[in-house]
Amino acid sequence: MRKGKVLQEAELDPNAVKYQLVSALIMVCCTVVFIPLLPFILLWVFYYYTRYYESLRIVLTTRELIVHRGIWIREEKTIPLEKVTDLALGDGPIMRKFGLKSMRVETAGQTGGMEGLVKVIGIVNCPDFRDLALLQRDRISDQDDTVSKKASRSSSDASEAQTLTDIRDTLHRIEKLLQQQKTG
Repeated sequence: MRKGKVLQEAELDPNAVKYQLVSALIMVCCTVVFIPLLPFILLWVFYYYTRYYESLRIVLTTRELIVHRGIWIREEKTIPLEKVTDLALGDGPIMRKFGLKSMRVETAGQTGGMEGLVKVIGIVNCPDFRDLALLQRDRISDQDDTVSKKASRSSSDASEAQTLTDIRDTLHRIEKLLQQQKTG
């Protein structure tokens, strides 16, 4: 269930599939044993990543980052922006050749080590998408701080009002006692 309105849906770069093909080609060539299977492996990689990127959706709402992905096993991750500690960008030499960046979502209290909670390769204008997400996270944080300060202020105002009421009641009792002593 989405919280908040959609701010932006990430556009995916078609070069991401080409990058995956070249990466597979390099991997197969490094493992000499699989070179005879190269055409089949490249066809499978092309088919798989074409379908993968067709199913991949990254949506930034006012409160969350939502990632839908998967071909056979579909996964939806909803990451509250207030839990995001960083959106790390990275690229290697092959990624740079294709003009791609990877974005890794890191959250407070995450498990999974250095990989991050979600890693996506191929968002068009990845730095701009990241900046928008971090800006929205900061807006939420600022709003939450303002609300908590107001709540804190109102509770301290209530506490002060109660203290003043107690002082007034005590003064009334003292006046009564003083009047009773004068008359009695």
